[in-house]
Amino acid sequence: MTDRVEVFYSLQSDYCYALLDRLLGLRDQEIGVVIRPILGGLLRLAERYRDRDALEHSCFERDTRRIAEMLGLPRAHPDPSPSQLAPGSPWIAESEQPLNRYLNRLYVRAAQVAVTLQIRQPTNGCPVPR
Repeated sequence: MTDRVEVFYSLQSDYCYALLDRLLGLRDQEIGVVIRPILGGLLRLAERYRDRDALEHSCFERDTRRIAEMLGLPRAHPDPSPSQLAPGSPWIAESEQPLNRYLNRLYVRAAQVAVTLQIRQPTNGCPVPR
């Protein structure tokens, strides 16, 4: 496997969720996928999200819904969400993020152990989702 793609992937990102099936599809082309875990923008760049308005959030929701429909993916918010948001705000994260901290540490360690995502057909006969 000489070809590879490096992806900066956030568990919080709707766009990363939409990308996952396409990353898995690269196995047919024998392309390695190196996943670099990152914190979502709401946590990593909190100051950039503080003044976002309802129109921008509406456009974001419409865009991610359109992408999910185009790809045939279900569209729902994660429950529980990896990020706790301030009450009444889709853009402002709470200062304490215990679940996100835990998931991010787990995610980073998993990426360190499995440097390249190599997907193979399981030997137990169960199909790998495409």
